[in-house]
Amino acid sequence: MIKPFIYLASQSARRRDLLEEMNIPYEGIASRYKEVAQPHLSPEELVHTHAIGKARQALPPHEKSGVNPGAFILGADTVVVFENQCLGKPKDYEQAVEWLLKMSGKTNEVFTGLALIHCLSGEEKYALEKTTVIFKKWNTGQIEKYVRQINALDKAGAYAIQTEPCIVDSYEGSYSNVIGLPKERLAGMLEEFSDFFSGL
Repeated sequence: MIKPFIYLASQSARRRDLLEEMNIPYEGIASRYKEVAQPHLSPEELVHTHAIGKARQALPPHEKSGVNPGAFILGADTVVVFENQCLGKPKDYEQAVEWLLKMSGKTNEVFTGLALIHCLSGEEKYALEKTTVIFKKWNTGQIEKYVRQINALDKAGAYAIQTEPCIVDSYEGSYSNVIGLPKERLAGMLEEFSDFFSGL
């Protein structure tokens, strides 16, 4: 089987770390896709739209020797949903604190859409992952300190499950999904291409 290679249409350092944990060679690339607010979409529809858009409008480098038969473009999008509201990245620290105060001691859901495009065949695959997260009950002072410590402005929902102090009390589902890239789901998508690889 040809080892997969990922062109990651994302600048997320956390997604890059997760690909490294999976021992998948990758290269971060830019995408022309611009995210716009689409309040009429459900969380599932929103992450699907953004993930597919990022992958389809990605800009992989031109390879003079031809396309690597094991290469994929990966687009991903993550949102946090609380009380039927989709939370992306907060616009400022005040909004981050506001969101976390509302979610303190309560449950939110994390949705990630994954889009894989096989560079050689053009075949596309899409998958969705959902994780339920319960927060610890924190006061305003704790949350204000937390927001400053973790750089909440570049995180969906303004929090991170993998950093200390941890605001998460418990979760149900994929841990890596909350970070931004469900490893188990991605592995399954790549496995679905195994028949294609075996014929090369």
